[in-house]
Parts: sequence; structure tokens; C-alpha cells
Amino acid sequence: MIPVIPPMPRGKSLSRVALMIGCNLFFLVSMVAAQAPPPDFVSEIMFTINEQLEPGIYVGNIAAESRLGQNNGYSFKLVGANEALLTLNLTTGELQTGRVIDREVECRNEIQCVKEYSVTAYKDAVVYTIKIQLNVTDINDETPTFEPKNMTLRLSELTPINTMKPLRSAVDLDKGPNNGVALYEFSSFILPIDVSHFELVVNMTTNTVNLNLVKELDHETKSRYQLHVLAKDAGNPIRTGTLTVDIEVIDENDNKPEFEHSKLNISVTEDISVGKSIVTLKASDKDSGKFGQVQYALLEPTTYLSEHFSVNATSGELKVKQKLNYEAGNSQKTIYIVASDRGETALSSTATVLLTIKDAGNNPPKITTTILGEEKSPNELLVSESSSIDKAIMYISVSDTDSGDNGNVSCSIVNTYFGIKRNNNPNDNSIAYRVFVQHELDHETKPEHNLTVRCYDLGGLSTSKDFKVTVTDENDNTPVFERFIYYANIAENNTYGAEILRLKATDEDSGRNAEITYQVNQTKDFEIVVENDVAVVRAITVLDREKYQQKVFQVFAIDNGNPKLTGQATVQLDIQDINDMKPEFTNLVNHRYEFHVAEGLESNTHVDYVTAIDEDQGDNQRLKYEMVPKYAENGRTPVPFIVLGNGEIKTTMELDREKVDSYLFQVRAVDFGKPAQSSTVDVFVFVDDKNDNNPVFLFPTETNNTINAFNEVSDSEITTLLAMDQDNGINHELIYFIVEGDPNGIFSLDANSGKLYIIKYVQIAADQKYTLLVSVYDKGKPPLADKQMLIVNLKSTNGSQGLKADDEENSSYVIIVVTVVCITCLLSITIITVICLIRRKDIHKCGVNGKIAKNIHIPSLANKLVGRKTPSEQALSNDKTYPPENGQRNKKEVSFSLDDRDSLSSNDYKNLTLKEKGVFSSRQTTLHDTPEEGGEISLNQPVSILRPQPFNQSQANKFYDHPDVHMMWV
Repeated sequence: MIPVIPPMPRGKSLSRVALMIGCNLFFLVSMVAAQAPPPDFVSEIMFTINEQLEPGIYVGNIAAESRLGQNNGYSFKLVGANEALLTLNLTTGELQTGRVIDREVECRNEIQCVKEYSVTAYKDAVVYTIKIQLNVTDINDETPTFEPKNMTLRLSELTPINTMKPLRSAVDLDKGPNNGVALYEFSSFILPIDVSHFELVVNMTTNTVNLNLVKELDHETKSRYQLHVLAKDAGNPIRTGTLTVDIEVIDENDNKPEFEHSKLNISVTEDISVGKSIVTLKASDKDSGKFGQVQYALLEPTTYLSEHFSVNATSGELKVKQKLNYEAGNSQKTIYIVASDRGETALSSTATVLLTIKDAGNNPPKITTTILGEEKSPNELLVSESSSIDKAIMYISVSDTDSGDNGNVSCSIVNTYFGIKRNNNPNDNSIAYRVFVQHELDHETKPEHNLTVRCYDLGGLSTSKDFKVTVTDENDNTPVFERFIYYANIAENNTYGAEILRLKATDEDSGRNAEITYQVNQTKDFEIVVENDVAVVRAITVLDREKYQQKVFQVFAIDNGNPKLTGQATVQLDIQDINDMKPEFTNLVNHRYEFHVAEGLESNTHVDYVTAIDEDQGDNQRLKYEMVPKYAENGRTPVPFIVLGNGEIKTTMELDREKVDSYLFQVRAVDFGKPAQSSTVDVFVFVDDKNDNNPVFLFPTETNNTINAFNEVSDSEITTLLAMDQDNGINHELIYFIVEGDPNGIFSLDANSGKLYIIKYVQIAADQKYTLLVSVYDKGKPPLADKQMLIVNLKSTNGSQGLKADDEENSSYVIIVVTVVCITCLLSITIITVICLIRRKDIHKCGVNGKIAKNIHIPSLANKLVGRKTPSEQALSNDKTYPPENGQRNKKEVSFSLDDRDSLSSNDYKNLTLKEKGVFSSRQTTLHDTPEEGGEISLNQPVSILRPQPFNQSQANKFYDHPDVHMMWV
């Protein structure tokens, strides 16, 4: 292809115009490229971090994530609603936490916590806006909480089953998938009798809790319940909140008064004095308050009864209101006495008194008593509450001097707990009765009883005697603590005698039976002392949370009865953590970490993790990792690594094993306690070799590649090839080969040692030169290689004359090379001259159109000359030229078609000279057959060009950029 040169303005040199056009185009392209973002530019970035991270924790790098590059000169500025959460390095684009981020504060009641920011990246006149989203993920750092933690419900004992009462719901500020309230349940330490009446009905969708009544309540059986409702989340570890629900059972008027005796037979004489008490009726009501208050009255009395009898509304005492008269045939009167409570709808019961009015013409019986057991006073006796049924407490002897019916005597007792029975002794005609225990006695319920023994004859006269029975206490009640289980907290590493909690037990017995002493089952750790009737539990050992997170033990309340009775309660002691443990590194080898990383990897390459554990709890257990300052970037002995807060180690630059093959530094693990605890560990990072260095021949080289050897087969090597490889290991092991130049198999090359042997004798009349292409490969994957030419002068004789001839031959070779180079340079000048003549002729033809040249880009001449290789160059990399059989040198002919008007002056030669400064090493490119100054080249005139020595791409790049190369091609 014939290059076409557009018209050029007269008076200006071609090189200056071309340079101006190239500069303008380069400036325009640079401006456009500077404004356009990189093709993989990322304008929206999301970072995800956990809440509660300390300030200064690495979040991410804006420069790396946006693909703008970390070392491309950009500056960064952070703009957002709450910039204090993050800090941004203006030059590196590194994003770190600015303060501790509490998700519950920043995004309260939000399922997803995303903060948006805008980052401006600018360099010179280039400005980019990057949208940043910070996703703060939840950790389980909040405990379900009831506010307040106690509530009271008042339920009527008539509340129907399946009645539900709403309870207070727990609030968990966490919003993670497993961190919110996940479960409500009763505490396992609630008394079975308490929990048997209720169940929890929970709707986790709406987070509502209801208490459902599953069993009827009875105020008289149990008037108060205490429930502990636990709210648990699903985090790890599980966090629990407690709601204490006190339930008061409201008494309703559901019990009517009950008389101790619903029917009584009583006889009085007609001479009974007015105001005299006939009998006292007792009725009791199991209800409490006004529902348990009993009042008495005559039920539907006749005129006679209302005139002659009255009942005390409070005590139930029946008295004579008016003098009685004996009426034959109508001596028995029936009196109905009603006992009613004070409820809004009063309940009542009725007792019947059959009153017989007798004639007064006889003598009343006489009563003589004998107390069985302990007698406190003449009319007061002591009876143990443990007395068995039918036990006799008193003997009564009755005498009546009357005869007939007036001497026939019977006795009765007005009391529910005691009975009276007549003794039938055939050998004794006296009248005797035995008073015995009829119902179980309970000192705690009723410590005293009033007992009236009434004896009457059939004549209507009677005698009564009142006694007071005191029920003595027995040790039949176990001491009871105020709570079944006690919860307490104490910080570990406590002082000796530190108080844990105070508790108290009560005993319904009295006297010595109610005297209580306290004990604890873990006497090695705890003791109990009594202060003002309150038991104080103290710790007598130093508690360690790392050994025990919780201590559960029993305290005992022992009364002073015989036998002693013991009550117990459980103490659940949670040992609170303090930051007393240092982090301990794990998975160490010889008390250190040993990591490997390959060389040649880009910066920010993952190396490995360091891990540590801390036996503390909470923030005292949470760890962050950091480089010991002296090994950091600005330290005394910096290393090319960074340590992230999670323990990950990354590189900060590309490593080169050939420069440094290992690094030693220290990493520190720091917990979040106050004050913080830390530990340090040594980290060895070994840089693993990568096959990134080619073998290089030390012999032969371009300047030292010739040896002389005698034409004889021998076990001794004629020379040893020597190469080196800066890599390590298998990448350093080398193998030698003969690539070409030994078609007859004269030579043998040991692949491992590089020793070259003659293994075949050759018939030669004179010294013979053999040019061997030898190569060396390493054993890496993929293998790398180097090639060199080795010239072996094989001598036919051993004389010095042969060596002299060799020297002469070498001198002739130098002369030939110089000649070829000169011819090549002359040919190059000829070609450039012809091109310029053609270009000038085209300029003259174009005339005024020469202005077009200002906007045309003219590539470098070197691009045309170097960029296209001849077939022979491409086929043989070592640039060997084999002459044809007829002994002539290869030539390349170039023909040009020129107009008769085209010519090249001597002045044009000066501008067309290609100057090379250090580009082609010691080789020179010379063009030969250049026409004489002012001459012309005809259309069919052949121009012979000796092929110049080829050069590699790096040499070509140097050539392109050389300031003395001014010629350009269209």
C-alpha cells in the first residue's frame, strides 16, 4: 500500500505539523476520557455492619467498591443526615464507624435499619456522586422488658372458667429475626397449686398475652396467688424478662352461716329470773369481711315468743324477757332463731330450740367435775391440739336428791368440738358422764373453747357449769418462707461476707415451736446470720463467674419443736460478670500463628484469620483485633498487612518473595470491657513463591557465546551451560535443552547439569562451526524459559594454527556485520526519501486543499516499520538466516510507482534520518542502495533491502517514544 500524504501548508515542516495535530487530538481524547466514569464504575454501594461496634471499626472502602481505584488521586467527602455515625478518610476513601451505633436508638421500631449517605468523589474538574447505604444489623443486646415488672389482678371467686384477663406485654427493642420476643411461659418455680388454676393465651403476631382461668377460685381455700410470667427471645444466648403477677381472690357471699347445733332441747323452770340466759347459739360464716359477720334474730316469732324471749343480735344469746308460767299440757315452746350475714343479698340458716318450761316444785341437780390432764385453774383446763378423737378430758358426776322424775337427770354440752356421754357402770348407781374430744382441735385456728355442761332433771330443773378449754400448741406446722424461690445477683470477685439477700420465714405455731433458726446447704460458699428476725445470706468465698454463671442453693428454716420441722426455699443467684479475663488466642502453632500467602497477589488479599476467646460475658467477651502499633503503617517497623476488627489479615501491597520471604508482626485482641483487657500474639506470614521469574542464561550470553572444542568423543564435557532463576523451590529447578542446530546428533546436553558432550565423531577436513540454539526451562506451572545461541568451533586438529585461523575468521565476521548494517541504513534512507517525494508531489496537486492536513493524524513511521515482520522474522525467533543452495543472499525487492515530477533533494535527507539512541542495543539498522542526491527512481527499478535485525516490543515502544523520530505515516 502506497501511503498518501495530505496537503501541508507551505513554509512549515512536516514534523512540526504532525506533532501539533497529535497533541491536539491527544488533548481532546484526554478531556473526554477524564469526564467519563470508568466502565465498571459503581454509583450505589451498600455496606452491612453489626450494631454496637466500637468507633474506628473498618466498614469498607469507597474507592475500591466504586471501582475508582484507591491510588488514582480522588478525594472523597461524606454528606448525610447523621455523619457522626461514620468517618471517611478524604484521600483513601476508607469508611469507619464514628461512634458506637445503637440500632435501637437509630432505628427504633424499624424492621430494617438502613442509613443513606452521599459521597462526593472529585479530582481536578471531575466530580462523581456515590450513593451509600449503611445497613445496621441487629444483635441480641436487649432483654425483653415488662414496664412495670409487677402487676396485680383482683378476681372474684365467682369468676367463671375461661375468663381471660390481659397481661402486660414485654417489649424487646431488638428487631432481628431471632432477637424479638418469641415465647411467654410460666416460671418453673411457681407452686403447682398456683399455676394449676391458670394458663397463658399468647398471640405472638400481635404480641398480646392473656391470663385464662381454667379452674374455679375459692377465697376460703386460697385468697392470693403469685405468678411469674417469663418472656424469652430466640437469640443466642436467650434473654429473659420476668413479670410478677399478684392475684387477689375477692371474697363473695357464697357461704351461709352455719350453727354449731341446729337443734337444741332445753328445759327451764318457771321460776327462772327475768334476764337470765337460757342458751347461747353460735353460728360461723366462712366468708370474710362483712360477708362473714353473723347477726341473730327470732324467726317469725309469735306474740308470746316475742314478749317472753329475746336474742342478742351479736352474740346469739337467748334470754328470758318476761316471767314464765308453767302451763300443763303446753309446757314446750318451739323457738326458731335465724343467723344471717351482712351481704347485700344476705344468706341465713335457722336453729331450732325446743324449750320445756317445768314446774318449780323440785331441786336442781348438783354437778361435780374431775379434770383429766393438766388443769390451769379450777374451771380452765389445757388440752393438746394433737388429742385424738374420743379422748376423755373430764369426768362429771351428777346427783339429785329428788325422787321420781325430779330425780331423773340428764346432761348435755353446748359445743361442737366436744361431746358428752354417760358411763354405764352396773356396779355403780351414781350418775356419771364423760366429756371427750369430738372434732380435731387446731391451736392455730381456734386456741380457746368455751364449754358449758348442763344437767337437768325431768322435773324441769337444771344446773350448768362453764369451763374454758385452752388448746395447747403442738409442733405441727412447718416454717414457711415468704417466697418459694428467691432471685439475687452478685458481681464476681466479691469480698468476704458480701451480702446477697435477706429473707424471712414464719411458723404458725407458737412458743418454742415458732422459734426459727436458719441454715444453708452450701456451707463452703455461703452463711446465714440473723439480724432483727431477718435472715441475711452472705458469701464467704470469692465467686468466679467463669466457673459458675449461676449458683442455686437451698436455705432451711428449722423450728425449735420436738421433733423439729424444716421449711426450705430455693435461692437462684446469678453471678454477674466483671472484666477479669484476658482474651486467649486459639489454634496456635508453637505459641504463634503461621500463615502462608502467595506472592504477586494484588493489595487487599485475604491472608487468614486470628481468633481468640474470652471467658467473660457480654461486652467483656466481645473482641476486636488490631495490629500492634509499631507494626502498623506509621509504626517503627511497618509490615505490608492490616488487621481488621474481625481478626482478618489482609495485605496492603503486592508481595515479592524474592525481596522478602517472610514477615513477623504482632496482633492484639482487645475486649470491650471497662477497663479493657488485651492479649498479644506473634504472627508469621510466609510468602509462597510464584513462578514469576524467567530463567536467565549466565552462559552463553549475547556477548559470550562461543567455545572451541576438538573433534573427538569424550566423557568429559566440552562446556557447561549456566543459568539462574530467582524463584524458589520447584520454580528454581532448571532443565536444559538443545532446540536446534544439531541435526546430526553430534552433541549431547545433560538436562539437569547443563554439561555439553561430543558423542559422535564427524569427518571434517577443516574446522567446522556449529550454531546451537539452546534453551533452559524451570519446572514451574506454567514453565518459563530463556534461549541463547551457542557457537561451537569444532577443530579438526589440535594445533595453534587452527586457533589463529579462527581468530581471523571471527574478524571477517565482524566486517561482514558492519557492512550489512551500513547497507540496511542506506536502504532505509532511500525508502523514506521516495515517500517524501511522493508526498510533496501530492501536496502540489492538492493546492488550496492543503489545509486538510491540519486535522489528519499521522502515525509514527516506526509503527509501520516495526509493526510488520517479514515471514522469515516470524518463523525464526532467534533471527537466523539460512542462505539458499546457490549461495546467494536472500533479498527483498520493493517497487514504487512515481511520477516524473517527483524528486528528492539533498535537504530532504536530513529530515528523513532515523536517529536511534540506545533502542537497538549494539545492532544498527542501515538502508542501502539509496539513490544519489537529486536522482530519481524509476517504476521498475529494484531496490534490495537486507533484512534488519529484529527487535522486541519493548524496544519498539522506546523507538516510538523517541523525541528524534519526527516522521509519521497517514
